[in-house]
Amino acid sequence: MSTTVATTPSGRAFISDNMAGASPRIARAVADAAAGQVLPYGNDPYTGRARRRLGQA
Repeated sequence: MSTTVATTPSGRAFISDNMAGASPRIARAVADAAAGQVLPYGNDPYTGRARRRLGQA
């Protein structure tokens, strides 16, 4: 059986969320967010920043 896989201009393929690791930029952002402690349930600075960027403030 032959499978065709679409790739991005950089040659990367995305087949499923468990096929490839996160991009270095995403991995750094997750690691940075995991450092330290913040309030849960939307009371953290990350949620506030995302809401502002998405125009939901």
